[in-house]
Amino acid sequence: MSGDLYWANVVLLCGFEGSDASTSFDDESTPNHTLTAVGNAQIDTAQFKFGSSSALFDGTGDGITTPDSADWDLSDANSDQFTVETWVRFNSLTGEQSLVSQWATSNLSWHIRKLTTHEIQFGWTFNNSGVLTVVTSGASLATDTWYHIAVDKDATGKIRFYVDGVMRGSSTPSNSTIYNSATVLTIGGESNGTARILNGWLDEVRITKGVARYASDSGYTVPVAAFERGGVTAGRAKVWSGSAWAVKPAKVWSGSAWAEKPVKVWNGSAWA
Repeated sequence: MSGDLYWANVVLLCGFEGSDASTSFDDESTPNHTLTAVGNAQIDTAQFKFGSSSALFDGTGDGITTPDSADWDLSDANSDQFTVETWVRFNSLTGEQSLVSQWATSNLSWHIRKLTTHEIQFGWTFNNSGVLTVVTSGASLATDTWYHIAVDKDATGKIRFYVDGVMRGSSTPSNSTIYNSATVLTIGGESNGTARILNGWLDEVRITKGVARYASDSGYTVPVAAFERGGVTAGRAKVWSGSAWAVKPAKVWSGSAWAEKPVKVWNGSAWA
């Protein structure tokens, strides 16, 4: 079985593939949001986690922006789920640096930000004023190392923050709704590329709305390949036709009819 089981929930997916120094960026999710380079944000073929390139930010006046969208309105109720994740490689750890945000003066929503303590913070507001946070502990960030950073919120309202598959912080606030800001989404900084700019690289930025992909205090296995592009295809199996084995789509009885459905296979350590 291949494909993403939650592909219909993916509202942003950026692999940052392209020619070196290009300022053209693609959103590979179904919504296909328009992305615009700010400052010197560009494709870099010298560094990447997967594929052959990543997005480079020099720490000053850079960013990749996309207009406000209902897709960035992540949580209108405590039970609303989401996952925001990316691979990041820091060139410098000086100052505060945002990885992904919908955050601007008087138009606050949420952000994922590296702090001066070298920990990472997920910050949000439910009223465009007071800020709530979940901060990692023991992230031990360093330069020139790729890290998988993820934050998700499950249906109980619990927010978990992970670094390389290990839960480094969590909170179950009484109010986990997030203010629906009208500002742009900024990748690699905040405030349309004017504040807390990343000095480093990003790869495989993904936002999944409506699903907490990891939702585990025990953490998860860090991805070993680029995220799937596209939904799950139906499983296939060999069926005896009476004279020969033939490959046919796997079908499941729905209670009234046979229907093609995705199937899971045990890979030795987990169902996939």
